[in-house]
Amino acid sequence: MGYEDYFYSGNYCFVEWPEKIADLLPEHYVKVEIEVLSETEREIEVNIF
Repeated sequence: MGYEDYFYSGNYCFVEWPEKIADLLPEHYVKVEIEVLSETEREIEVNIF
């Protein structure tokens, strides 16, 4: 897949389903979760690991 080129490039890399590749994620990363509350509301949670 060449994921190292993306994860360790020094640039932003967005992964839609990171739980499917949890063992491949870098040691430090930012996780952003967006939950749909209604048609006009979203809840955004940001965690830094």
